Amino acid sequence: MRRSRACRRRSISTSSTSAAIPTTQEGLAALKAKPPATDNWNGPYVKATANLNDPWGRPYVYVAPGKHNNEFDLSSNGPDGDAGNGADPPVKNW
Repeated sequence: MRRSRACRRRSISTSSTSAAIPTTQEGLAALKAKPPATDNWNGPYVKATANLNDPWGRPYVYVAPGKHNNEFDLSSNGPDGDAGNGADPPVKNW
């Protein structure tokens, strides 16, 4: 039986290694290195050599708290790099 997205999200956010979601200013780099003035950080959460760009080599668009999701929004402008809905629409977590 598949768990709902909300159930999966809840189990992730209450795991023993959970910390605050990085702010927009801290960005995804906070998954690699402890941001300044952060007390509850148990990382790194990704390898230091991990590439935090989308598959097309561009940085992901990360916003926390999110406008579409409570915790964060994560998107890529797709293969053409255009944030519009052209031939190659963006990839989003909402």
